[in-house]
Amino acid sequence: MVAVRLLFPALVCVAAAAAEPNCTVAAIEQFPRPLMSPELRQQGAIVVHVLAALYMFAALSIICEDYFVPSLELICDEVADYLSAYEKELRARAARYKGILCRRALWSYSQYEVMRALWKMVAVLALTYADAVLYLSTGVREFLERRQREIGRLALGGVHKHTPMEAIQGEMGWSSFTAREAVAKAGYENRLVRLPEQNVVRSVLVHTIFPMLHVDPDVAGATFMAAASSVPAIAASIIAIMVAKAGAACRFGL
Repeated sequence: MVAVRLLFPALVCVAAAAAEPNCTVAAIEQFPRPLMSPELRQQGAIVVHVLAALYMFAALSIICEDYFVPSLELICDEVADYLSAYEKELRARAARYKGILCRRALWSYSQYEVMRALWKMVAVLALTYADAVLYLSTGVREFLERRQREIGRLALGGVHKHTPMEAIQGEMGWSSFTAREAVAKAGYENRLVRLPEQNVVRSVLVHTIFPMLHVDPDVAGATFMAAASSVPAIAASIIAIMVAKAGAACRFGL
């Protein structure tokens, strides 16, 4: 009877449900059962667990040394500047639009109306292209904000340079580039969620969220805790490997 309870807890609960309708399977029972019972581990099978743990530790060390650390170095060296050319183009484009708007509004009927409309309808659309999926640096965002304030001061007749940004944006009716980026990203995520269920992109987004997988909250929480508890050990291993490599390079001139 003890073996049946250990191996088939759901069957025991179903059998008990006939006499007691409130019987439910505990959340812990949703996890896979261990291959060895506590009795077998006490009789010496724990040695198998120790050997398996040592094997996995060695495999993890080899994988980190040969694949994970080199991939991190590649990411740090190459991927960090993947938007540098585009950001440089954005800076030049923002400065160019300032000159274009000044020329267009010079002999117009209303400098305020022309510069306000052209900046919003032409320049902003070009400077916020692909904002929903791109993450630009803070320096570029601040540069665009400064150019927008300069355009606003010119449109308002050359107000003082120390005029608060909120006052200029309020008079012009413009949003900040940070707000535009936030709205674009929120709208993009909302559109992905509303796609048909057969869509691959929607499936990738939906199935990375535990509640949408209908996973029991206890199981999801335990999984997150297990993953979080392993992060410090992995980070310590990576740091130790990198320090050891740096020390060897300094000592032996590699």
